[in-house]
Amino acid sequence: MYEREISDFIEMSASVGTRFDYVQGGGGNTSYKLDDTLMAVKASGFRLDQIEGKQGYVVLDFKSIAEYFKSVDQNVDIEKESSEIIRGNIKPFRDIQGLRPSVEAGFHALLMRAVIHSHSVYANIICCCKEGQKLLEDIFEREDVRYAYVPYVNPGSALTVAIGKALEKVKEKTGGTPSVIFMENHGLIVTADDANLCLELHELVNSRIRDYFDLTEEFPNPEMKGDEGRFISSTGYVRDIVKKKAIDKAYIDNNILYPDQLVYLNNNRALVFVPEGIRYLTNRKEAKTMEETLLAYLYTIDCIEKKHLTLKRMPDEGVAFINSWESEKYRKKMAEKN
Repeated sequence: MYEREISDFIEMSASVGTRFDYVQGGGGNTSYKLDDTLMAVKASGFRLDQIEGKQGYVVLDFKSIAEYFKSVDQNVDIEKESSEIIRGNIKPFRDIQGLRPSVEAGFHALLMRAVIHSHSVYANIICCCKEGQKLLEDIFEREDVRYAYVPYVNPGSALTVAIGKALEKVKEKTGGTPSVIFMENHGLIVTADDANLCLELHELVNSRIRDYFDLTEEFPNPEMKGDEGRFISSTGYVRDIVKKKAIDKAYIDNNILYPDQLVYLNNNRALVFVPEGIRYLTNRKEAKTMEETLLAYLYTIDCIEKKHLTLKRMPDEGVAFINSWESEKYRKKMAEKN
C-alpha cells in the first residue's frame, strides 16, 4: 500500500538531498501526503538522501496537526504542546520505530501535497540580506510565481503559525495561495500538487535567482582528506575564502546567518582553524556535515558581499533560542553518530 506515493517521496527527497547547494548535512526537509489523512515527512537528524523505504521518515496524521495549528491558543506553551500533538499523531507504518518527525512537520501539514524545504544557497543570498524583500519583487515580478516572505521566526511551532498567517495575508491580497515561501535567515519552501511539479518549481525558483545574480559558475564540491577523527578541508573554494577574509571562529560567532550554522558549526569543539587549514576532529559523518555547512555559509556571505548587498544576521534572541532548544541538540547528536 502507498508504494507509488512513498516512491515519489523518496525520489523527490533524493533529488534535492544530493545537491550540496540545496541542503547541507541533516538540513532541510520534505513531505508527501499519502492520502487525505496520512503524510510522510523526513525524520529529524536524517539527511534527505538517507530516506529509503523503511528509513529516514515518519508518517503522521497531518489533518489533526493542521486543525491544531488553525486554532492554536497563543497563550499556552506552544512549543511543548505542539510537540506533544505532533508526536501523538505518529502512525505505525512499515515497522518504522523510534524516529522523531522533523521539528517543522507543523507547516508541512498546512501546505499542498508535496513540500520541499531547502537551505538553498541561492535563496539564502536573499533571505540573509537586508535588501531581500525588494530583490524578490524584482526577481519575481512576473506573476507565474506567487510567493510569501516571512520575517525571522524561531523554527518549530512559532514558524508554523507565522507561515499560516503569511499564506492568508497573500491570499487576501492576491486572491491566491502562494506556492513559494522565503524565510528570513532560514531558507526556502516550495509546495505543489505532486512531487514532479514540486521539484520543477524548486528548480525554477533557484534558476530565476541564479540568473538574476548571474551565478554561472558551478557550485563547488565539498571535499575532505584525512582519517577518522582528523579530517581537513580540501575544498579549494573554502580555503581561498577563509584566507581572503581571514575567517576564524570569532568571525563565525559574529556573523550568524541561520540556525544550521549554529547547530553544526558554532560552539563545536570539533571545528579547528589551524595555519594549514580547517580541521574537523570528529567522525566522517559529522565532518562531512560541517564541511558542507561551512561551504554553504561562506558561499552565501561571499555572494552577498560581491553583489554589494547588506548582510542580515540572525537576531540575538533567535540565537539564544537555537542554542537552548532541545530539538536542535538532538539534531546535532544525530550528526555525530557514525
